[in-house]
Amino acid sequence: MLGQIQQQNQELAYERDLLSTLMENFPDSILLQDLQSRFVRVRRSKLERAFASSLARHRAAQTANGALQLPDPLTNVDKLLSI
Repeated sequence: MLGQIQQQNQELAYERDLLSTLMENFPDSILLQDLQSRFVRVRRSKLERAFASSLARHRAAQTANGALQLPDPLTNVDKLLSI
């Protein structure tokens, strides 16, 4: 019984390593969900990561310069209602 559990644990570790290798080397985004539609693993594409880091640097620079201005929510609602 104990040998069977150890074998199953080794097989699971092997499958987990395969999945990790795939997720690390696949160029596209990968989203894995469980049966309740919760994301259990997410791998963002290189393009998404580059865009996110570029956007974060841009926002940090704006904040450091005091230039970051958030939109007025009431103005945006008025614009949407006028469409």
